[in-house]
Amino acid sequence: MNKTFDKNRFWTLLKWDVLMNKKFYLQMGIGLMVALSFIFCLNTWVGNSKIAWGNDYYLAHLADMVVFVEFVVMMAAASYMFYNMTTKQQRILFLMHPASNLEKYLARFVSMTVGVLIVSNIAIIAADLIHQVFSLIIGSDVRGSVVMHLPGLYDDPNARPSRLFNFTINGNAFSMPWLVGEYAALIVIMSIHAFYMLCGSLFRRNAWLLAICSHFLLTFLGALVLYEIADWGLLELVTIESEAALKALIYLAIILGTIFTATLYWLSYKIFTRMQVVQNKWLNL
Repeated sequence: MNKTFDKNRFWTLLKWDVLMNKKFYLQMGIGLMVALSFIFCLNTWVGNSKIAWGNDYYLAHLADMVVFVEFVVMMAAASYMFYNMTTKQQRILFLMHPASNLEKYLARFVSMTVGVLIVSNIAIIAADLIHQVFSLIIGSDVRGSVVMHLPGLYDDPNARPSRLFNFTINGNAFSMPWLVGEYAALIVIMSIHAFYMLCGSLFRRNAWLLAICSHFLLTFLGALVLYEIADWGLLELVTIESEAALKALIYLAIILGTIFTATLYWLSYKIFTRMQVVQNKWLNL
């Protein structure tokens, strides 16, 4: 038997973890459904100026809110990576489970990504249905589904751009492949997710709050450093005179971003392997 990863052990642990944390999923789903229903219905009730934009534009506006809310939910869920190990009894129950550290980590990873994504999508659909019923009851002119106006579902596939990045070098325009831009956006999202997951592994208490504070602090410090660099005029020293040089810089940034994201996930796993049953510190180190 493989001592590192066995798919049967993994699926057994994953199902056990979902059943043990069904209350968490239920509370999260109901809370998200109520919150989105309130946002949808309140906007439809008082947002006459927005509704005047037109039915499709208004529903697309609500869909943009959904994308933002789900992004926040997925990042917050990553900081709950080891929420199931808050108490001593919970740590004993989970750490003593007959599975390897890798299987335990991956089970929680799937639970807090795929599991949360499924529950949040169900909540979004339920909120959408509630909003449609509410619109009929109050006699609103709004008709249609918010879900069907989410990016990628309502868009015309024939109008999808084949190029994403457009640049101009010495007056000559050129483009980067569309997939490069898609992957770059994915890396940005995954790097943030990996950071919150690292915070969820690192902080034993109030991980979500400390993760948000750490995120804002690092963002502020990064913006401050960039401002100082620009103020010193150092950015003016960086000049790109050729298309090949700019393409090389973009691909280098994507490669470094991929390495950075993988490193954060790896650190999260390594911190998990150091967790102990008896733990009274704020940090899992």
